[in-house]
Amino acid sequence: GDTIQHAQSKEEWIQACEQGVPAWCYVNNDKIISKEIGKLYNFFAIHDPRELLPVGYTIPTKEIARQLLQTDTALMELALFHFRRGSKEKDSIHGGIRNSNGMFSFQKEVIPWWTSSIVDEDEIVFGDVYGLVYSLKFNDFSILEFDKCSGMYVMGVKEE
Repeated sequence: GDTIQHAQSKEEWIQACEQGVPAWCYVNNDKIISKEIGKLYNFFAIHDPRELLPVGYTIPTKEIARQLLQTDTALMELALFHFRRGSKEKDSIHGGIRNSNGMFSFQKEVIPWWTSSIVDEDEIVFGDVYGLVYSLKFNDFSILEFDKCSGMYVMGVKEE
């Protein structure tokens, strides 16, 4: 089948978002960095019928993410593993978000993952989709609102 678009520049990221096209990118558009820590995807990519995850796995909902935070220490291990992998080089960049304007931010501060939950229209404050975020500074997880055009990581949970 066809592949999800690789947005290789700020302009390509913005264009994909404006058109509602599924897209992914390397962190800082750098293949070497992303080889260690993974790719960032827009929300359209995680809701694409081609499905990013293997059969038997799904993007967690906001509710499932909350349950995992209360019962599963594996999330903390995943976050710490992610930061450690990205920290092999003294000046390496790890974590962070690609904003809807195509810029990268919060590197070395957060690891964000998409949830599949959309914010109710009457409850939108910052964004229209929920994401699960690990903050290195606060050593804690939060569920926050994000714009669909943000670039974040994808986490799969095993379907029951």
